Amino acid sequence: MAITDCLIGFNIQAQLKWPNDILINGKKVGGILCESKISGGVIKSMVIGIGLNINENITEFPNELRDKATSLKIESGKQYKLEILLANILNHLEQRIQNEDKINSLILDWEECCVHLNQKVTFHSGDEIVTGIFKGLSSNGQAIISKDGEEVIFDSGEIV
Repeated sequence: MAITDCLIGFNIQAQLKWPNDILINGKKVGGILCESKISGGVIKSMVIGIGLNINENITEFPNELRDKATSLKIESGKQYKLEILLANILNHLEQRIQNEDKINSLILDWEECCVHLNQKVTFHSGDEIVTGIFKGLSSNGQAIISKDGEEVIFDSGEIV
């Protein structure tokens, strides 16, 4: 959400794909990976990795990715100063972290940006393939898929 918040400030509308993709106009512009250390049910530390295509031109992507990937520059026609973009992302991240106790609000914000909310999806989790309607997030950020009228919750996987 911090990334989408930041991009709105640059007049770029981004969407989210569970669990960690950032899309613009249906193309992947970035992704986020988090690794947490939990003790006694409490997060003690977290490493957040953010990958974001910023100033790439379409010719810099391999041919097989050109219809799937994009950059901020491709979408807006503008060159971005990395330091300014990073500062904005960090400011929005700090705001989101400070409001961590408002999990329901965060989930609603995430769902508002979700590209596949209430749509039919094919979900891969390990060896399991499930087709159903993506209903949103649980209070723990898990994917909720409605399959044959029953809600199934997934901790990990990929929507294809």
